[in-house]
Amino acid sequence: MLAEGVKMDHRLYLDEEQDVFHIHIVGDITPEGYIAINRTYNTWEGGKPKKVIIDLTETNMSTMVPWDRETRQRVTKSTEPFTSDTKVAVIGVTGISRMVMKIAFNVLGVVKTGRFFKTEAEALAWLKEETKR
Repeated sequence: MLAEGVKMDHRLYLDEEQDVFHIHIVGDITPEGYIAINRTYNTWEGGKPKKVIIDLTETNMSTMVPWDRETRQRVTKSTEPFTSDTKVAVIGVTGISRMVMKIAFNVLGVVKTGRFFKTEAEALAWLKEETKR
């Protein structure tokens, strides 16, 4: 059950033409919402997409900051990280939000290959590049 007053209108979809999975987080980021997004991605029909854009342009990042240690541990135990061959491009973050996302990625261990971009076009260009191994 979600906390009273929490807005969640997140959109998850696969752009088949670009072969990119979009996670557009709208409003608050709650532990329950994060877990639901993760489960949706990890059980996507046809397998886990290997190119992902996380769009935070409409996200209330301040709702992620107050997660206490117990909540972070619960979220970590309830979710699967992106695999090491998944490229994750994040758009819509600046300043403090970027720092929060870097910490979240490191603490939750969800992203191995990821970068931040100002625009979706920049993110798509990077996702289309071959990964050097």
